[in-house]
Amino acid sequence: ACAHLLVATEAATGPLGCNGTLRGFQTYADLLPFYRRYGRRDDPPAPIASQDRDVRLTIDLPLQQAAFDALKKYAGQVRDRRTGRPKNKGAAVALNAGTGEVLAAVSLPSFDPGALTEEAWQRLHSDEDADHTLLYRATDGLYAPGSSFKIVTATAGLEHGLGGTVVVCHHTDENVHWRFGGRRYARRRITDEEGFVPHGETDMAKALRVSCNVYFAHLGIDMGAPALDQTARQRFGLAHLPPLQKLGEDLPDCAYGQGAVLVTPLEMARVAQAVANNGQMLPTAFAASHTPALGEQAMTEAQARQLQRMLAGVVTDGTARGVFDGLRVSVAGKTGSAQNGQGDGMTHSWFAGFAPAVNPTLAFACVVENGGAGRAAAAPVCREIIRKAL
Repeated sequence: ACAHLLVATEAATGPLGCNGTLRGFQTYADLLPFYRRYGRRDDPPAPIASQDRDVRLTIDLPLQQAAFDALKKYAGQVRDRRTGRPKNKGAAVALNAGTGEVLAAVSLPSFDPGALTEEAWQRLHSDEDADHTLLYRATDGLYAPGSSFKIVTATAGLEHGLGGTVVVCHHTDENVHWRFGGRRYARRRITDEEGFVPHGETDMAKALRVSCNVYFAHLGIDMGAPALDQTARQRFGLAHLPPLQKLGEDLPDCAYGQGAVLVTPLEMARVAQAVANNGQMLPTAFAASHTPALGEQAMTEAQARQLQRMLAGVVTDGTARGVFDGLRVSVAGKTGSAQNGQGDGMTHSWFAGFAPAVNPTLAFACVVENGGAGRAAAAPVCREIIRKAL
């Protein structure tokens, strides 16, 4: 469950650290060069990074194991439509919504750190490993977010005064036009998911609840590419967006999480954390600190509370209805089914959200590669994480 957390990897030299684990970094002073060199996670908290203290991770080990088991269960149920083999690929992240601390961060496929012989190490780094086992998908896996990105677009809409936008959805919208950079662009057709009925008159709350692509395509066009880019890149810190020009060219698709938009599971968990924490996005921490983290306001408190209510509707009356029944707490979040060019062409399954829906303490995100609808694979993984954590 902790293999990717414990092993720092480099192809040429093999595992780093004493026995290849973070246990080899006895103090924060020892750990700092590793963080700085590989840059895969935030630096250790500055007030204690230079002090001679033991390293203590923020990971909740029982929750880490529960998240790993749930991911393994639901990712293992995904079969390649060409070969029938289990996929076993995905990632899940859980954060303390009030501190930003990482409570769990799991990745599949995984490996046994105790079995990393030189031969096994070279095999994992060779072309034989088509599954990219060493890739820490939780922090480094790049995926189209699909409809889970609609949280970001909705935030941008609220920020730019478009929260009252209403669109009449006929399932398919023909000959859609928009302007960017002095040029006129067109999309022959924008359509909702296959099998969806026309949503009719749709406001933002309904659009999130039923996951209406047509609504968010028009919301993106109405606000413009610079506004969406500002919210996604500057407010939420999403680091893998397309350049502004490309975003403008593919604006309707990008607005509902397709096009060239890419995210990591950790990034989507942080988006959920910001909404859960009344708009304040906190630095992500893998190393424990005795000093409270200072965050930045990704949205106003009023906007965050609007989103909290709307995302709760996704679970009670929308695309995630019924998935979280039986839990002791309420849940809010957004499903996603992300088109991609990987594997057998099935959509990636996404869910990003928080719990409880009122006064949240836990934020999370999960992707199951080629897992289909968000409610089919990723949301059940999140359900088991919530069950263990709360």
